[in-house]
Amino acid sequence: MVERDMLRMFLSRETGQVTLRIPLYFKIAGTCFGVVLVVLAFLGALEYRDQERALEDKFGLTLQHIAQTAAIFVDGDAHERVRRPEDAAGEDFRQLRELLERVRRENTLTDRQIYTLRPAGTKGGLEFVVMLQERTFIGDPYMPPQQIMRIWQKVLMEGTPNKTPIYEDAYGTFISGLAPIRNHEGKVVAVLQVDYDVAQFLAELQRTLESRLWILPASLVLALVLALLLARSITEAVRQLVGGTIAVRAGNYDYEVEVHTRDELRTLAEAFNLMLSGLREHFALLKYVPRHTRAVIAEALRSGRGEEVYLAQKRHLAVFFSDIRGFTAMSDRLAPDRIIEMLNIYLRKEAEIIERHSGSIDKFIGDAVMAVFEGPNGFLNAALAAIEIQQALKKLNAQKAFEVPVDVGIGIAGGEVVMGSVGYEDRMEFAVIGRMVNLAARLTSVAGRGEIVVSELAWQTLSTHFNSEQLRGMRLKGFASEITCYRLKVSLPDAPAEEASLQPAG
Repeated sequence: MVERDMLRMFLSRETGQVTLRIPLYFKIAGTCFGVVLVVLAFLGALEYRDQERALEDKFGLTLQHIAQTAAIFVDGDAHERVRRPEDAAGEDFRQLRELLERVRRENTLTDRQIYTLRPAGTKGGLEFVVMLQERTFIGDPYMPPQQIMRIWQKVLMEGTPNKTPIYEDAYGTFISGLAPIRNHEGKVVAVLQVDYDVAQFLAELQRTLESRLWILPASLVLALVLALLLARSITEAVRQLVGGTIAVRAGNYDYEVEVHTRDELRTLAEAFNLMLSGLREHFALLKYVPRHTRAVIAEALRSGRGEEVYLAQKRHLAVFFSDIRGFTAMSDRLAPDRIIEMLNIYLRKEAEIIERHSGSIDKFIGDAVMAVFEGPNGFLNAALAAIEIQQALKKLNAQKAFEVPVDVGIGIAGGEVVMGSVGYEDRMEFAVIGRMVNLAARLTSVAGRGEIVVSELAWQTLSTHFNSEQLRGMRLKGFASEITCYRLKVSLPDAPAEEASLQPAG
């Protein structure tokens, strides 16, 4: 009866003909779906462009600075004398090439990233002059893409350094820094160019975009589901109210309107039910159930759907700390991007070694690493990992993997610790805390460059495997009594970690 009457609401009472109307249910769902679609598409395009511009600014300014600094030292007159492929054997070309090679090494560039060009012909073309590749190609033509031709002309005409946006030519996709080369009269005769191939970064941006495209339909489906649920709650409320009016018209005063939304429709339904209160005494009883009782019941129901459990437990394990020696001074000497690059290389290598020895990284604290090793071989695994880390750093320093040598001190302690979730609802962390954790951190400060210092409890396990130097009467911050610890004496072979065995010192 109710459904038939609701259907008649979509009939024209004036003409008696069926008039097509879009139900409120579909209007709400369609509007929400459309808004979410437009917003997601706009935000995706905007973020991609912002990431691309950030990439241009980050690399462009760096490359421009490198080119500008190097161009100051280029002898423009000598550069002018390099004209033919045979000049590659001359002194001018050799000196210019040595200069570019020095710039390449100092800035960790490849031999394809730095070269010079000069104008050639009358159509805006250029020709290569000095390059670092083994096969020289002096005089080979090069036509810059149209999108950066204006920048090239500006550098040549105004003599000011500049950078390009992302562009693509026959050699790849690049961002370039440009700087003018002048002769003894101050005339711009050529340009020093430093490139950076950004194809990898653009591919990463593309992968990010593609992942967002996969997220897009999921988000739209979720938005549609939520919109349908919202529309359903509203139309359900309307259906209840229409059903109530039909029931009252039919003399059914026991009908009760149930609207679960918290808005004007809920207010309307309550007013409707209040109108029936005089006819139904039992409704009055339900109406005046205390609000706080409902709130308690609702809270109990919500908590019954599941609650996060916060566990705290005592465990026995080995705690490992490592810290770069002289990191503060190193940070003052190196550029921020070099510091981050160095840390990433170092932390990646250390994490790989720790995990290979059954350890688990607990956290990175700046340049420091905290890890835990569980099981009966926890101390031995921690010590072997520490030895391999020192060995790996020795090899990396010998290979000049870092701009300055990196040396670490390592502390190992262990015993009973507490593990559990700490924080609050919006930010939780599973932490390892206790006296042994603090001791491992303090032992790290005792360890010098390339040293490993272990606690007395750890040494009880390690004494059958390694020699040591006992350190008595150590006063450590946070510990009232003197601490006895041990500095491991181990050999660090020059071979790579995966090829050399870790042997205790004899």
